[in-house]
This record gives sequence, C-alpha cells and structure tokens, in this order.
Amino acid sequence: MHLFIKDSAYRTLIHANIWNQLGDNLFNIVFVIFAASLNYHVLAVSLVSFITVIPAISQVLTGYLADNTHHKIKSLQIGKLFQTLLFIGITLLIAKDNTFIIFLLILLFKVISDIIGSYAEGLEIPLLKINVEDKDLNEAFSFSTAVSHMINIVGQAAGASLIILLSYDYKAFGLINTVTFIIAALIIFIGNKRINEDPFTKSSTAKKNSRSFFKSFLGSFKEVYVGLKQKPGIISTFIIFAAINVLGSASDGLINLGLLHNEHFWLINYGYTVGAANIVFSIGLILGSLIIHDFLNKLSFPKLVGILAFLIAIMAVNFVMLKSIWILLSCNFLVAYLLGKIGPRFTSNIVSATEETHLAATMGIINTVLVFGAPIGQIIFLGLANIASINIAWIIYGISSIGICSTSLLLRVPKKNSKINQTSEL
Repeated sequence: MHLFIKDSAYRTLIHANIWNQLGDNLFNIVFVIFAASLNYHVLAVSLVSFITVIPAISQVLTGYLADNTHHKIKSLQIGKLFQTLLFIGITLLIAKDNTFIIFLLILLFKVISDIIGSYAEGLEIPLLKINVEDKDLNEAFSFSTAVSHMINIVGQAAGASLIILLSYDYKAFGLINTVTFIIAALIIFIGNKRINEDPFTKSSTAKKNSRSFFKSFLGSFKEVYVGLKQKPGIISTFIIFAAINVLGSASDGLINLGLLHNEHFWLINYGYTVGAANIVFSIGLILGSLIIHDFLNKLSFPKLVGILAFLIAIMAVNFVMLKSIWILLSCNFLVAYLLGKIGPRFTSNIVSATEETHLAATMGIINTVLVFGAPIGQIIFLGLANIASINIAWIIYGISSIGICSTSLLLRVPKKNSKINQTSEL
C-alpha cells in the first residue's frame, strides 16, 4: 500500500488494471449466463470455458512481441483503445438475434480482447521494473495480486447481480461493461507522462527487428533459457514452483470430491461446506498478498514451498484419517496465505533476475509452461479418484506433497542470488 501511495507510475498502471480486470470479470460471469440461456447452451458454455485457455497459451508469442515493441506506452494506449472498440462491437452483436454465427463472432472478439490484454501485460511488466526499485518489486507484485483477487471476487458477484437488476438486458450490460474499458484507456492516456520508458529498451529492440520474425522468435527461447541458467537458483526455483503448481491445480477438484464422499465434513450441507472452503481460501489468498512484513518474509523461497507442501500433506491426512472440517478450513486458509506470498515472490524474483529486453518473453514462457502443467495434476489425481477411489487419490496426493516438501527444504539456493534466497528489505 505504501508503494501504491508514493509511486505515481505504479499507481497509474494499477488503476488502469483495476478497471480492465473489473470489466473482464463482469463480462466473464455474464457471458457464461448468456451462453447458458441459448438454445445450444451445452455447446455454448463449453466454448466459453474453452476460450479461457487461448490467451494463456498465446503468452509465449505476446511476450515476445511485447519485448520487441519500440514504444511500450504508446502500444499500451493503442491496446486499451482496441479493447474498448472490441467491447463496443460485442455490445452491438449481443443485442442482435442469438444465432450461432453471432455467438461465434462474440467469442472471436472476446478472444482477441484477451490476447490484447495478454500483450498489454507483457508491456507493463518491463515498465514496472523500470519504474519500481528492485527492493520494492515484491511489494508491488504482492499488492497487485491482492487487488486482482479482490476484483475477481467482487467482479463476479457484481456481474451476476447486475444482470439480474437489468432484467437480463445484455445490451444495457454491455454498455456498462464497455465503460470500464473506456476508463482504463483514459487512465493510461492521461497518466502516461508519469510512467518512465527506458530508452535502452527502445534501442535494443530496434536491433532485434532487423532479424527475420521466425529466427528472432525461436532465438528468444534460447536467449531466455541461457539468461535464466546464468542466474544461480532460478531454474531450481522454477522447477519446485511448477511442481507445487501441478499439485495445486488438482486441489479444488479433490476437495470437492472429498467433501462429497464424507458427510462428516459438512456444515449444514454440501453446498455450504464448499462455499465456506472457497471463502476461507479467498480470504487467505488476499491477506497473504497484502501482509508483507511477517515472519515468512525472512524465509527463502524453497522453504516457503516446503511449508506449503507440508500443509497440503496434512490436508491429505485429514481427508483419509482425521476427517475434521476445522482442520480442513485451517489448512485451506494457511495454504492460501502462503500462496499469496509465493506467487508474487516468484514473479518478483524472475523480474529482478531478467533483463528488460527479455522480460515479457520470459514471463510468457513460464506462464505457458505453468498453464500446460496444471491439467497434468488434474488428470492424475482426479483420474485416480474416479478409477480407484478418492482415498487412494488423497494418499498419492499426500505422498507427492511430502516429496516436494523434502526436496524444497533440502534445496540450497546459492547465496549470491539474494533475490531468490530472501526477499529484499522493504
């Protein structure tokens, strides 16, 4: 919060992101409701769910393009403007007959907007590094993560409520939703002078553009890998983060199945219990991101992951043996609290250790790997729950957690990479 108040460049980027994310979250929940109201609702809802993966997969390309963009602030302004125009188009389309062609056009506009949003994020990360001191990066990403989680909760609730208040008038909702993107664009247009754009980035990207696209694109993979490999501890940090991400991707499904098969856990009924677990998790995630100056601030990244994996193992033991709702809720809160620290810490570590010229591509590659890794955990553990039993799935899940815990606690990150070994003093 201190950084948000004192740093005008950071504040401008965060304000724009707040309105952009609010618009996205409002639309996402209402788009699902709209899809569910169509005659071909099963196909429509499936397609809406599927397209959410496309922007994440495209981050490798959008990150590369962002790194090779000469004027990042100007491109950010154009990107926000295009998103606004796309949502104006969506508003006009959604008011027409609900034919399948119209629905596909709305889907296309939404995908393009999300890809532009991914590209804009790639532009913002180097700008953040340039405008925020290294010692403040962890605070910067922690605060933005907390804000993002809060907007996700508020946006979905507001979207679902607003469409009811509007009596399912999707055109009126579209107009209101478009206003959020207009505000985001205006913030960048008005506040662009507060944001410093390093001339080094412009000159270095100009040289890259003389190479052919494919050679430059493929070459960026090698440059990113070599760059990360030269930083002590970065690769090992990424591996344990990816491993815990694989486990984490299956946790929601396993908890939901575990609760379904164990009425001992229920608070009144199944629905209330799932809701309570989700609320506790959300609160933990937000608090973990916001509360920076606690004793966990002094622990190394591998130790944080080790503690997180140990808590997940306790959760597994609880589902198999103890069967206590209070242990589940406590573990869920603590796991979320740690995740609220681990995510921003990992991002700030990568940003600190990476050159501005490869930053967006690096984050794009990392995020894409994490996106592809997530279904692996779901397939393995949810598959075990359906093929064998939920208890077998939890046992294997717990053993895997202990393995990650042991590896993380035994891992020794070279001290010379202080960005990884310990957070900077804020």
